[in-house]
Amino acid sequence: MLLCLLACALWAANFVAVKIGLDAHMTPFLMTAFRFTVASCLLPLVTRPADMPWTSLALIGLVIGVGQFGLATLSLAAGLSAGFAALVLQTQVFFTIGLAAAFLREPMSRRIIAGSVIALLGIAVLVQAGSGDTIPVTSIGLLLALLAAGAAAGGNVLIKRLAGGSNALHVSVWISPFPIVPLLLLSCLTEASPIETLRHVDVGAALSAVLYGGLLSAVGGTAIWAWLLRRHGASRVAMFSPSIPIFAFVFSAILFGQRPGLPQLAAAALVILGLLIASVGTPRIYAPAPQVL
Repeated sequence: MLLCLLACALWAANFVAVKIGLDAHMTPFLMTAFRFTVASCLLPLVTRPADMPWTSLALIGLVIGVGQFGLATLSLAAGLSAGFAALVLQTQVFFTIGLAAAFLREPMSRRIIAGSVIALLGIAVLVQAGSGDTIPVTSIGLLLALLAAGAAAGGNVLIKRLAGGSNALHVSVWISPFPIVPLLLLSCLTEASPIETLRHVDVGAALSAVLYGGLLSAVGGTAIWAWLLRRHGASRVAMFSPSIPIFAFVFSAILFGQRPGLPQLAAAALVILGLLIASVGTPRIYAPAPQVL
């Protein structure tokens, strides 16, 4: 239980780290590219998954790196708080369930459907509630986070389809090089010049955010989660995933003084309740490393 909570805390803290990096004047695509560059430095230490061709690694890397991580970082740059970004990203569970039912013929139980409905109701309440006293919720930020959750679900299904029994840690490291060039191109095309950005960035804060994301969050959290999945039931491990947004809210309150209002808390509680209902007793595909920032 403590290891599950530690992994979730590591992932949750990374939402706050990304926010710190953005506040240090890093641009979203550039910071995400640097994050995967740091993770790629571990390639000499980790063996390539033997049963995965390069094309599979590239496809998964692009969907997760550009689709999920790029959009999630954009959602934070668009004004969504770290806590609510972590909350909305966890809806990837429901996107995964839908994609798995459509493409992998995975069954959908009444429990899963009920949890999905409750979580969607929570998102609707969150949209209606808007910003609280100190914590921002923007429509574009919510939309980008939902798109990132959809991309995360696509990555989950691809991993299930293409990765087979490969070690999750090894896969997470070997997909890291493929998003770097596309992310740098997107940065050059849509953001300020990377050279100009680096001239004005707060180096200490930005470097800390990138190193944390590329090492402690991505590698450390994934290694713990993969170890747990090999030794315990997937559903028992997955039921701790809803603690990620709770940790993110706590860290945001401590570092940024952001405290959600009562309607926002009610919306978050509905989403977490839906996640818990859907996670209990679900098959292994719904319990990968949660693919968070």
